[in-house]
Amino acid sequence: MPGISLRRACDQDSGKLWYIANLPYIRRESFSPQAITPEDHVRWWAKRVAENQPSYVVEDSETQEFVGYVRFTIVGNEAEISVALLDRLHGKGYGQEAIRVGCKMLAEEYPGINKVHSSIKADNGKSLAAFIKAGFHYERVEHKLTLDLTA
Repeated sequence: MPGISLRRACDQDSGKLWYIANLPYIRRESFSPQAITPEDHVRWWAKRVAENQPSYVVEDSETQEFVGYVRFTIVGNEAEISVALLDRLHGKGYGQEAIRVGCKMLAEEYPGINKVHSSIKADNGKSLAAFIKAGFHYERVEHKLTLDLTA
C-alpha cells in the first residue's frame, strides 16, 4: 500500500494547492484548462474556507513531502471530489488510496454526506481507473453540450 497520509489543508498550504493545480498535466485534465492566477486562487481559497468546504493535503507518510490534494465541494448531502497528485505518483496506487482516505475523512467530519461524485474527462484513463479501484461506479449521466459564444 502506498505510504501517504492526508491532513486538513490550512492557509499555509494554499500556495502548494495553487502550484499543483497549475501544473500543465493537471490543467489538461481539468474541465477548466486555463491557468489559475494567484489572485483568482486567493479568492477561491477564501471562499472555500468561509464555506467550510473540505480540502486535504496529501503527503508522503515518511517525509511529509507535499504530493497532492483531495478536495470536496459539498452541496446538500452530496459532495464532488477533486484529486491532484504529482505526476511521479501516477499509476502506482497513490490515487486510489488518496481517494479512499479522503472519502473516509469526509464521512467522519461530515456525517450527513451520503454520496460522493467525481466528474472525469472521458479520455482520462488514469483517474478513471483510480476511482473505480477506490470503489466508485458509473452512473448514467446526460451529455453536456456547450456553445462557445466567443469563438
